[in-house]
Amino acid sequence: MDTQSQLFEQHRRMMFGVAYRILGSIEESEDVVQEAWLRWHRAKDIHEPAAWLSRVVGRLALDVLRSAYKRRESYIGPWLPEPIETDDLGDVKTDPVRALILRDAASTAFLRMMDCLSPSERVAFVMRQVFEHSYVELAEILERSEEACRQLVSRAIRKLGVERPPVWMDEEKHQMLLFSFMQALQQGDIAALQQVLSEEVTLYSDGGGEVLAARRPLFGSDHVMRFCLGIVKKGGADLQPSLISLNGATALLLMHDEQPFLVLSLACQGDKILEIQMLRSPSKLTRVCERLFPPFQV
Repeated sequence: MDTQSQLFEQHRRMMFGVAYRILGSIEESEDVVQEAWLRWHRAKDIHEPAAWLSRVVGRLALDVLRSAYKRRESYIGPWLPEPIETDDLGDVKTDPVRALILRDAASTAFLRMMDCLSPSERVAFVMRQVFEHSYVELAEILERSEEACRQLVSRAIRKLGVERPPVWMDEEKHQMLLFSFMQALQQGDIAALQQVLSEEVTLYSDGGGEVLAARRPLFGSDHVMRFCLGIVKKGGADLQPSLISLNGATALLLMHDEQPFLVLSLACQGDKILEIQMLRSPSKLTRVCERLFPPFQV
C-alpha cells in the first residue's frame, strides 16, 4: 500500500463517523467514504489531510442527504436511522466532554430528531456543533457565506431545542430500564410497564413496509404498551433477547428461530422511558447482524 493510500486509511473510520452522523445510514455512509477516496487520489498538495477529508465528506453527504430526504417522503411508515455497533463509529479517544458529544450525536434518538432539519441545516449542525468546524470551513462545505452558515446553525439549534446533543442518562440506569421493560413485556405485566413508561412516551417503529409496524408514531403509554405487547406476542414465547452496544448505548436484540426479529433502542430520562425506537425492517436488521455477527445469513 502506497503512502497516499495509507494516509487515507488512517482517516477512514473518522470519515465514516462524520458521514453516518449526517446520514444515519451505513450503506450511504460507506458510499460517501468511497467517493472521498476517489477525490483524494485526484487531489494534489493537501496540507491538512484530516480537515480536507472531513470537508469533502461533509459536501458529499449533503448531496446524498438531499436525495435521501426525497426517498424518505415515500417511505412506508417512520424511517429510523440504521443502528451501528458502537465500536464501528470510528471515534478517536478524546477528553470526556468531547466523547459525550460524539456519542450522543450518534444516538438513534438524536439521529431521528435531526430529521426535522433541512439537509443544509443538518450538515451545518453536525459539522459545527459536533465536529467543531469553523464557519470559514462551513462556508466552503455548504458553498454559502459565513453569515448564512451561522443562520443555518442557529436555526438548527432552535428547531432541536439544544445547543449540544443531549446526554440521555448514565449507562447503568439505561440498561436497568431496558431490562425491566423487556421483562415486563415478556410477562405481560401491565403494572410493571406503567412503572417504566412515561405517560408522554413516543414509539417509532420501522418495518420498511415489509413486516408489521405502526405506520405512524404512537403517543402515550397506553397506545405504546398495547402495541409493544402485541409485537412481542407475535414473536412467540421463544424470542431470544440479548443486549448489544449500538450507537453509544445498550440496545436490545430479539432473535426468533435464529433470525433477527427486532432491535429496541430507548431514550430515557430519570427512571422513565421517553422514546422507543423499534427497528423491524428486515434489510436494516440484516445489515446490523452482519456487522455484529459476521458472517450472518438471513
